[in-house]
Amino acid sequence: MTGAAATAATPVILSAYNAAPPDLAEHPDAEADWYRALRDRFDIGGIELPSTGAALHPRGVQHLAGLIDPAWRNIVGGMTCTLAGLASDPDYGIASDSPRGRAAARADVDGLRRDILELRQTLGDDAVQAVVLHSAPGGNRGSAPMLERSLREIVDRDWGRTVFLLEHVDARVAGHEPQKGWQPLESELRVARDVRKSTGADVRLLANWGRAAIETRSAAGAGALIARAVDSGLLGALTFSGASGAARSRGGRWADVHLGLSTDEPDSLLTPDIVSSTVEMLPDDLVFIGIKTGPPVDPGPGPIDRLRFARSILDLLRPNPESV
Repeated sequence: MTGAAATAATPVILSAYNAAPPDLAEHPDAEADWYRALRDRFDIGGIELPSTGAALHPRGVQHLAGLIDPAWRNIVGGMTCTLAGLASDPDYGIASDSPRGRAAARADVDGLRRDILELRQTLGDDAVQAVVLHSAPGGNRGSAPMLERSLREIVDRDWGRTVFLLEHVDARVAGHEPQKGWQPLESELRVARDVRKSTGADVRLLANWGRAAIETRSAAGAGALIARAVDSGLLGALTFSGASGAARSRGGRWADVHLGLSTDEPDSLLTPDIVSSTVEMLPDDLVFIGIKTGPPVDPGPGPIDRLRFARSILDLLRPNPESV
């Protein structure tokens, strides 16, 4: 599979919220300009809609529907909601061994489900193609059996036509401090396979190149981890973001801050050649290829300035970058 063929057949999803100005939703004019730039200046298949608490937008789904491109096939990401839950309760998460922590996370997922169904009622069934879930909490607070139990409960609800993507972040590895430290890849793959087989739901894995590098502490390790996901037959999507072991990088050593390409941020391990070679190994039935980068240290005044790291990756992925 060539890189051009991969991106021609697979939508590119931009997780633009990572580079957005702080408190964007509180400034209607700036928010309108931000989404206008995404609609008009980026040749993408959709964006990642982050959860704000258990909702997709603090001012409601109808407000959000007026901002996004009706032609986009978006994904809903649960990371923001998960991190907020963990900040108030270290037992929070759908993999939690604590009934209280697991129930709180399940309630938030139900809130996202309701917002997804409302957004589809407004924009059409294709407005959301996938929801991204996470195997929090970390340490000894969560387990694969509880993750499987939660996933079975989640997919048993009415979601319409939805792909369930379990995102692998960094798992605990002896010898270094994790950023997240959630369930290991093999456990997530086993749970996804079992739930998929027994329920018929489309449950797959989402890998993130930068988070794989953080777990393995190397570019080669990231490639090997993604190759294991590919070989499992369960890889549903891959997101490109960078990472670094350099203390001088934005965010410091092995921070989960979504660096750009090495051509934009020299400490990043993610090179243009790695993007190309990684795309070559991907299966042709992916739900999407993602881009997730933060803003430059000194971003310019406009949306395009804050998203220039993402644009560099997009130019590698699109078959005809000169038309973007």
